[in-house]
Amino acid sequence: METEIKLLLPPASRAAVEAHPLFAAAPARRVHNVSTYYDTPDLALWARGVALRVRRAGDNFVQTVKSAQGDGSFASRGEWEWPVASDALDPAAVEREPEARDLVGDDLARVTPVFTTDVQRDTRILTLDGKTTVEASIDAGEVRAGARSHALSEVELELKGGPAGPLLRLAAELARDAALRIGPDSKSERGYALLTDDLPPHRGAADIALPADVALRDAFPALVAASARDFAADLSPAARGDVEGVHRLRAAIRKLRTLFVLFAPHIDPAATATFNGELRDLGRVLGGGRDWDVFLTETLAAAEVELGGDAAGILRGAAERRRAEAHAAVTAAVEGPVPTALLLGLSAWTADAGWLKRDADGDARLLDLLPGLLDRLERKALKRGRHLRSLDVEDRHALRKSLKKLRYACEDVASLYGRGAVHRYVATIKKVLQDLGHLNDAAVTEERVGDLAPADDAALADPATALLAWNDKRRRGGERDLRRRWRKFRHADPFWG
Repeated sequence: METEIKLLLPPASRAAVEAHPLFAAAPARRVHNVSTYYDTPDLALWARGVALRVRRAGDNFVQTVKSAQGDGSFASRGEWEWPVASDALDPAAVEREPEARDLVGDDLARVTPVFTTDVQRDTRILTLDGKTTVEASIDAGEVRAGARSHALSEVELELKGGPAGPLLRLAAELARDAALRIGPDSKSERGYALLTDDLPPHRGAADIALPADVALRDAFPALVAASARDFAADLSPAARGDVEGVHRLRAAIRKLRTLFVLFAPHIDPAATATFNGELRDLGRVLGGGRDWDVFLTETLAAAEVELGGDAAGILRGAAERRRAEAHAAVTAAVEGPVPTALLLGLSAWTADAGWLKRDADGDARLLDLLPGLLDRLERKALKRGRHLRSLDVEDRHALRKSLKKLRYACEDVASLYGRGAVHRYVATIKKVLQDLGHLNDAAVTEERVGDLAPADDAALADPATALLAWNDKRRRGGERDLRRRWRKFRHADPFWG
């Protein structure tokens, strides 16, 4: 398993990195690396998150298979490599390694070169805190696919021995002092982006399988790492304005914030307050883009039959301009320093037991703690929905957030319980959330119509009035369904007993 942090390096920042005391004290070894990546004509390996390459490093040749799946951390990937005789692919080497062979499968017989990277690499071996060894590389070069090319400039920090905490803290220091940011896309992913003009296939949320006897000190870092991996995976799609990328990134933020709430009795509140505030602020920016995405792709699409194509088109044109503004803010936030600081800060914080409260028992079995932890979340949701009929828009939104936290928490610990029981309970939450989501969309629609300022634009006035009338009918129907489904949730048996 490879643990590696990749930081994008603006050329103007290289001098600042090389002036860091650890870098300045370590002699650099320069190697010219040329890597050829292989795939099938239909890019079957890319679709499965597998990279197959042969790298010429000076006079040596190394063949590597990498998997997008690691140990759940955003900084880890499965990796298998072997020395080979030349820069030609050696299929027999892959066949000798069962895990790599399973990843590549029968596609090995169909692969051909698809793109290359050409990089000058300066490598240093750093010793951190006297116990962690890191291979630090500064890469400068390009990725080439046919006649197209794209510049590469980055710092890679690869763990070679010892605990990961010092590596993560060094990465955070470099990011802060030299204006670097996390590079969530590997060289292979950037090569495929150049080749296809497309985003990498979405790999799905991190699979969380906790052992039955997992202790608190191991469970919380593992759950944070899984959510951080999902967060990192959707930074590039969100920055590029991908609708689902923005949606998934917001979900990853909510999942991280849920972990702070679920484990609140046992974790340091000062650190969580800082992380929570940064996540909340980033989530609000993403929410601005998401609201306009929903308005355009769901609300207007659903209302178009009743409004008519002309009226919907007038609203769509005005909304597209507002969405462009909101997505520009999303891109600026995602490509800014905050996501990098969050990922590295969270990873460093959970790399040792410093996140535990002084009086917390880190060796306590999570399964023994969960009934009390989950009860807290369920009680809060039930309390917020107690007078469901009289809840205003803000109260319903608060209820929705509480139920989402309960749902995410249940899904995070599902591997410790019977999957069927968890599924049945979570299904009742999802149905309530579906209705609350429709009602929230109705409330947001009113706000977005107001943002379009129909009072100042005569052409928008009639279409806006028609949309609000349609929206009001949708809201009343959602309220009836919500009351029925809320009763079912209220009487559902918690799977944690």
